[in-house]
Amino acid sequence: PNWNIHGDDPAALLESFWSNSPTPPRPDDILIAGLMGNHFSNLDQWDMFTKNLIQKVVNHFPGRVALISASPQHFARTGAYDSALKKECGPIDFDVSKLALVEMRSVIWNYNVHKYLMHKQTAVIDVFRVLSPLWMCHRIAGDCTHWNDALYTWLSSMTLEGLLRIS
Repeated sequence: PNWNIHGDDPAALLESFWSNSPTPPRPDDILIAGLMGNHFSNLDQWDMFTKNLIQKVVNHFPGRVALISASPQHFARTGAYDSALKKECGPIDFDVSKLALVEMRSVIWNYNVHKYLMHKQTAVIDVFRVLSPLWMCHRIAGDCTHWNDALYTWLSSMTLEGLLRIS
């Protein structure tokens, strides 16, 4: 798929950055990746990005890794910005017969993590289900993507705890 006007795969850009860096990552370095996906409305691109991120970046990283699952958005109805009739936050209407875009991003992330992750020093932190009901915990009304600071503090604590478990 065409990722942008240059056709660059975002995961390949990360891989290239580290392979061409004058100071490549070392075993005592930490990679934290996650809470991504909100800007992917094309599920095929999201699938390819997550596979490439895991296979080309995470699996080859020499240090510890914290992989944080996809973050939900809370635009009323489907949760997705591009399908919201009004830009207001609200509970996501999950219809089991037709999964919402935000739910599908989470499913793809989890599937690819479990299928492709071979990195032994990785903490997988699944926050999607925990964050899904917290539609009222965003910074300002109408911003249904960015969490308030207290939630970022909590997410940081979860990430640090995950990294401690693999030290």
